[in-house]
Amino acid sequence: QNVNEVKSFIEIKKIVLTHDLRRSAILSEKDYRIETIKKEENEVTPSERSAMGSLDDINGWALKTDLKENSQLTTEHLAKPGTGDYFELFLMPGNVIYTFTLQNNENYLLDNIKVGTGVDIYLIYGREVGRDMRESIVSPPTSITGRSLKRVISNKRVLSINKAQRKEKDGVYTVAEGSQIVAELNNEDVKILKGLE
Repeated sequence: QNVNEVKSFIEIKKIVLTHDLRRSAILSEKDYRIETIKKEENEVTPSERSAMGSLDDINGWALKTDLKENSQLTTEHLAKPGTGDYFELFLMPGNVIYTFTLQNNENYLLDNIKVGTGVDIYLIYGREVGRDMRESIVSPPTSITGRSLKRVISNKRVLSINKAQRKEKDGVYTVAEGSQIVAELNNEDVKILKGLE
C-alpha cells in the first residue's frame, strides 16, 4: 500500500547583486535584487535558514569585500551602519572616530547633514567683562550680544548619524537630547577639540 507523502516547502529569499561592487560600497536598491526560491524543508541549509528575514532592509549597509554581479549577499558580506565593522571600512589610516552629542536645540542640524558628507565644526564664543573689569573670552557665551563664530575644523566626513528618540510633551513631538553625529577626525583635530573643552 502506497501512502502519498506530503512534502513541505519553504520560500527562501536570496539577495543577489545586480552588478560588480567593491569593498566599502554603500548599498542602495539599484545594487541588488531579491529572488525567491522554494525548497523542500529538509533541504534548507542552516545558512539559508539564518539568512531568512535577517537582511530585509540593507539599504545604507556597506560591503566588507569585493563581490561580482550575481553573487548572493549574506550577513558575512555586510557591515551594518553604526557598527565597528562599518566604521573600519571608511576610516583613513591614522584617523579616529569622534562622536559629537547634540543638545536638544541642535537637533535641526540632523535635517541638513547626510552620511558621507563633510561638516565644519565651529566655536561659539563671546567677550565678557568680569567683576575685575577685565575682558575675557568665554564659550559658550552667557549673553546674545557680542557672540561670535569661528570655524576651528573644516570638512570632516560624517560616518554615522544616530537620532535620539522622539518625545511628546503637550501634544508636540520633539527629538530628545542625545542625538549623535559620528565623524572622522585626525589627531590634530582631536587636539584642537580637547584644547577647547
